[in-house]
Amino acid sequence: MQEQGGFRPGRGCPEQLFTLTELIRLRRLRGQRTFACFLDIRKAYDTVWHTGLKLRLLQSGIHPGRMFGAICSLYDGGHSCLRLGGEVGYTDFFPVDAGVRQGCILSPLLYSIFIDAMAHEIKAKCPGAVIDPAGQARLSLLLYADDIVLLADSVQELQAALDVAAAHARSWRFEFNSSKCGGAV
Repeated sequence: MQEQGGFRPGRGCPEQLFTLTELIRLRRLRGQRTFACFLDIRKAYDTVWHTGLKLRLLQSGIHPGRMFGAICSLYDGGHSCLRLGGEVGYTDFFPVDAGVRQGCILSPLLYSIFIDAMAHEIKAKCPGAVIDPAGQARLSLLLYADDIVLLADSVQELQAALDVAAAHARSWRFEFNSSKCGGAV
């Protein structure tokens, strides 16, 4: 998705910041207010729902076969335990049904595939902020890994985008970190 700046060669935080500040600057010059809400997904890598990830892989065109099987085998039947420290030892093993592996070269791509559906849903249901003077081009959101900026022309449109994001998060079993989220006008 074009709005994702994380996990992509030649794209990064500076490009996303430039896009956001230029959008606000151009709209201000035209006398338009820009409404934005900054969202952070709580423990993004740790909360990727495995069943949902498999469904997203299928929806994104990775068909059942060797590649799909190899990715699924990374996460099927995983168990973990905790080291309690010192002489105390370890906990019993418990099943792990969420999260992508920290440090794995595939994790950024898998996370991006997992979160992409939310971005598509927001774009489909919420028009976003007008970019061009004719009002034809719009930008609904920008993403940088697990950080999201929702953009709108009005408070009502911004609330609608927040409602879509919240409903998607509930359905796909992740949460936003409210202490790191905020809005701006």
